[in-house]
Amino acid sequence: MTNETIDTAALEHGDVFTRPHPFTWVEEGRGDLTVERWRPGAWDITADGPDSAIAACNGLGSVTFFVVSTHKPPGYHERVFFKRQFFTPDGKAYAPSRLMNCVTRKFKRDIEKFPFPFELVEL
Repeated sequence: MTNETIDTAALEHGDVFTRPHPFTWVEEGRGDLTVERWRPGAWDITADGPDSAIAACNGLGSVTFFVVSTHKPPGYHERVFFKRQFFTPDGKAYAPSRLMNCVTRKFKRDIEKFPFPFELVEL
């Protein structure tokens, strides 16, 4: 199932949401070893001034959200417990998924789109 087929007004166990997600190609030094890999997010930032910052990425992968459950504790906002799995631009799963949680309003924003604008800059 994708975002188009699920009513986000009533999130429930088993709902699955997938959206495009930016990835940046990075080189990391680990001791004498240099590793090149995809990193989730738009990490290349350029700015001509304080209001002109633009984030850039080198590829588009995806992120899939799996709803585990929702809870509304008395006196608190409803929370969504979920797992999140990233997939690199070449289709490989990135890092194992772990249980996370946030308020429902934030979860709905997260499954809709990446939180800020970015440009795609091909390698």
